[in-house]
Amino acid sequence: MINPGKYIFNKLSSTFSNRVYPSYNSTGATTTESFCVYSFNSSDPTNTKSGDSKLDTIMVTISIFSSSYSTLATLSTTVRDILDYSSGTGDYSNIQHVSFDGES
Repeated sequence: MINPGKYIFNKLSSTFSNRVYPSYNSTGATTTESFCVYSFNSSDPTNTKSGDSKLDTIMVTISIFSSSYSTLATLSTTVRDILDYSSGTGDYSNIQHVSFDGES
């Protein structure tokens, strides 16, 4: 089972001192420290004739929050550098390729 949330957390947790949350800051805590939130927009399985999908394309939005614009700009570049064209296996199964799609 692919676990892209775990992959994102593992890749970004040191940058955000473990303040990486799914969908929203579910801890209920308020913070003045920078943090990021990720949400899954879509998941497209690539079906095969003989079984389940061996490749899923998953679209994720990562939102970064900071009290300083300069910190936000730095973190945005750092997150892109960490994730763009990354891949990995392990606890999060096999992430074949991550690509950057846009920024707003």
